[in-house]
Amino acid sequence: ANPRTVNLFNLDLINGSGSDPGNSGGLSIDGRAGMLQVNLSNVYVMNNSREGFGNRGGGINLIAHAVPATSPPGGLLSPMLSLDNGSLIRNNTVSDSGGGLSCFSNSDTGPVELFVMVGGLIANNEANEGAGLEINGCRGVRIRMAGRLNFNQPQTGLFNNQATLAGGGLLVRGAAEVVFGGQTFIDINSGGLITGNSAFFGSAAAVRDQAILRLENTWVRANQTTGSIGTLSVVASGQLEMSGSGTSANCRTPDSIGFLVLPECSVVESNSAFSGSVSAQNGDSRLRIQRTHVRNNIGSATQSASFVIAHSSLYEGPPATLDIIGTLVYDNQTAEIARINGNGHLNIIHASMVHDGLLLFGLTAQTSQHEARLAARASILVNESGSGLAGQVLTVPTSAEAECVLSNVAEANSGFDISSGYLQAGPRFRNAAGADFRLADDSPAIDYCYAVAALEDISPDLQGRSRGQAWTGPPPAVPNPGSGLFDLGALEADLPDRVFQDRFFEGQ
Repeated sequence: ANPRTVNLFNLDLINGSGSDPGNSGGLSIDGRAGMLQVNLSNVYVMNNSREGFGNRGGGINLIAHAVPATSPPGGLLSPMLSLDNGSLIRNNTVSDSGGGLSCFSNSDTGPVELFVMVGGLIANNEANEGAGLEINGCRGVRIRMAGRLNFNQPQTGLFNNQATLAGGGLLVRGAAEVVFGGQTFIDINSGGLITGNSAFFGSAAAVRDQAILRLENTWVRANQTTGSIGTLSVVASGQLEMSGSGTSANCRTPDSIGFLVLPECSVVESNSAFSGSVSAQNGDSRLRIQRTHVRNNIGSATQSASFVIAHSSLYEGPPATLDIIGTLVYDNQTAEIARINGNGHLNIIHASMVHDGLLLFGLTAQTSQHEARLAARASILVNESGSGLAGQVLTVPTSAEAECVLSNVAEANSGFDISSGYLQAGPRFRNAAGADFRLADDSPAIDYCYAVAALEDISPDLQGRSRGQAWTGPPPAVPNPGSGLFDLGALEADLPDRVFQDRFFEGQ
């Protein structure tokens, strides 16, 4: 068979329904990767529904099969399904998964991209799981959001989708691989937006079953978890990586008018959950938060944490891992920043964290086979209450290690059982009350640390600057001798930028 290309332009697919397995309420696409290409341009997929157990794709159902080995050469390398920035997937429902769109494959589809979306809006869809999107086994999925940012009436992104169980914005599973956000050729300042979605857990996104989701320059904002934990749910060997590539020190939220280019930075803000208002993990999952702003997330005042790893005493597998690198964490309304309950490892590298609570981190291992482990390196950890940093239940294996850490809390009260290069001092941010966490010119965090163990990945700071730049400003405040190589925290000190901004922008 020869490759086929289908182009749909300026079309409304509305009010479709059905219950036959494999079909979709709006549009069903079933074919072999590399042999079928469907392009949607300015197509509205709205008010469609699918009923029946196991049915997927209320708006669009994409099923991708592998190209047989006997197929002739010359197949298509273009995406199997593409949507442009004029397309809309809205108000679709399904009884199972993929309210707006489902992409399913259990085949090796090779290098062919299965689904590419550049711009467009996926909004107000409903499903049991994956209300906006379900990506199940599909690899080579790219979802790039482009356009102007309006939090109240978004023109792009995943908005106001509602899942009964998991994945309000999207569900990624079955060894699928998805890249969401990032820049586009349409708008180089664009990124991703996941806002206003809800689910019992994983209100923004749920990742499981060896799937990989990468969020690049994405705002995860004002999503609501209606059950217990997890705006971002990463479980059962799932992997989620979130990163930003912008140059903004604070990535200011747009004003109420909101018609601005989406800032090129990564932000998790104003999400709510009983606990895990940023993330929740279990199993041998991995979550990596890098060069991201984490702020104003809301949980229970007494029993919550922004980041949660939770295992039952019956779990015997490898640990869940959470890496927080080059990231700024502040003004979150939770009891703790992170809670590890069971077999979990938390690694903090070049981060700035400011919190007001009894502790910043809680560690509890369920059994002697579990280990709850915290390692903080080259970071600034501030507890505004002046209380401790790490709390451990020591009847079973837990450990808390600090290397080159600056804190306002005395080392003896910090809760770290292993430490080197610990410095008790105020960090001297430029204006913490105004959410400006750049280092003042005399901050003791400047040039404090030499090469730190396990820093094999020394990434740029939150503003994209290289680490280890020579400091040419005034000497850092005592007791820092100022003879180290690395600044501590999420932001590398930069005297020329600060002098310019002080005198001309901030009137100081």
